Amino acid sequence: MALSMARPWQHPETGTFYLRQRVPQDVLTRAKGQRLTLAIGEQAAAITIGKIVQASLRTKDRAVAKIRHAEADAALKRFWSAVRNGPVSLTQKEIVMLAGLAYRATVRALEDDRSRFILQVVETADDAGLQLNGGVTFESARAEFVSLLEAQGTPAAWAHYEDPREAPLPLLEAGFGLQADALLQQQGLRVDDASRALLLREIYRAMREAAGHLERNARGDFRPDPAADRYPAFEAPKPAANGPKAPLSVEALFALWHEKRKGAATGTKKRYASSFRSLAAFVGERDVSTLTGDDIYAWAEHRLDADRVSARSINRCDIANVKAVFAWGTTRPAGSVIAHNPATNIRLEETRHPKVRERTFRHGEVVAILHLASNHELKPAYPKLSAARRWCPWLAAYSGARISELTALRRGDVRCEAGVWVMTLNATKTNEIRTVPLHAHLVELGFLDFVERSARGALFFDEGRKRKGSGTSEAEVVSKDIARWIRQETRLDPNVDPNHGWRHTWKTRASGCRIPEREMDAIVGHGPGSVARKYIAPPLEDLTKAIRAFPRYTIDHTSSAEN
Repeated sequence: MALSMARPWQHPETGTFYLRQRVPQDVLTRAKGQRLTLAIGEQAAAITIGKIVQASLRTKDRAVAKIRHAEADAALKRFWSAVRNGPVSLTQKEIVMLAGLAYRATVRALEDDRSRFILQVVETADDAGLQLNGGVTFESARAEFVSLLEAQGTPAAWAHYEDPREAPLPLLEAGFGLQADALLQQQGLRVDDASRALLLREIYRAMREAAGHLERNARGDFRPDPAADRYPAFEAPKPAANGPKAPLSVEALFALWHEKRKGAATGTKKRYASSFRSLAAFVGERDVSTLTGDDIYAWAEHRLDADRVSARSINRCDIANVKAVFAWGTTRPAGSVIAHNPATNIRLEETRHPKVRERTFRHGEVVAILHLASNHELKPAYPKLSAARRWCPWLAAYSGARISELTALRRGDVRCEAGVWVMTLNATKTNEIRTVPLHAHLVELGFLDFVERSARGALFFDEGRKRKGSGTSEAEVVSKDIARWIRQETRLDPNVDPNHGWRHTWKTRASGCRIPEREMDAIVGHGPGSVARKYIAPPLEDLTKAIRAFPRYTIDHTSSAEN
């Protein structure tokens, strides 16, 4: 499927094509209400920015509409970038260079049709009763030039001021404001009020000089234009030392984040990598500073339509991952490599499905899973995988740990501390190590005997096996195998997760036997509910008391799930 790209919108009734775009969320507050001038073909369209930017492309021809839309879209992107960067102060030379662009454009537009210009001057002079005697007067040429400007919406009153410094600023704004906007937007500039005032006066001066040049042409004087040399060739203003950085691709931004975020969990980096591979493929080598909310939203829609990812997953994973890395890119530790976060406030609309059931395991499901694990036959050909199927469901049932945290256990992670047998989980989602006491029932079932018989190293996966080209760890591979095995063998309800369901089940049962919330969160690895609680780490004694209070499971089909 083709990538979602901005394209002209055709009015269903008139057939006229339009440019229609949402204003990026990150610039909406600053840009809303501003006046924007867009070049549409050979004409200018003045629009006021709201939540949506819309302008007629003034054509019903699709090919012409595509060209005009591309030009207007590029101008819009330059404008959004200028808004993000904030207003700049121009030097006198930069202001004169911009006015030179206006001068050359005006002369070029009018001198190519001198015969018509002279004829109109003559007709104007005849109407005024002037005696030309076959010649053209300075006054009539100036009058005709002024009339041409008036036809373009420029009032003639400016011509009465010989000195640009004497012309009132409101008059210059009315006469040349649109022209100044167009010049600035063509160059992707947004200037402060002082620079704009100086630019308007320089445009005024340029128009007077253009009138003088065209007047000399009308009188038959076609010598090289002396005023043209006054205007240097335009050069874009050089960025300040702390201005825009060198171009940075999406892939390069993620690599920078990956390199500098030493404390980020390995699992987090792998999850983020998948989202960024997709985004990089969608936007290519574009500089991240040019990306807008529309770009991120278009990518999200592409994930939904082309990759068949659910809106819920895109919102909670892809967009959340991208938003986190872009937010980091705006911070000082990242070197402020980008100025804004284009993923802010971007979210796909999710179809709300009615809740079918609770996310905890039911009594029959608990019995079926633990009975399956207890009766699993160890296979000599796959000793590690067999051990994982035998013990990880039971470990999860008594700890609420993620299966992937358990499959990563090593022999040295199970030890006796202060007379209490514990397991230390190192491969956690948040990269924060936690220690959980072992339930007495696990000891009775023979888990410690299994650990004692095991060789040093990983308990549940083969460390010598490496999958080339895969970003998935062996512990995660085993975790996924357990989930498939349980679902297949027990015919588990598809609306409950065969692995994650233990976290919900453990917390539900722990709450039922009144284990304090602080200890529950510490055991399963949930963050504290308040800043104050972050300062309190439950001691091992309290965690042990909580585990002892947790009711044991029985797998006799005729008995209750609890004693």
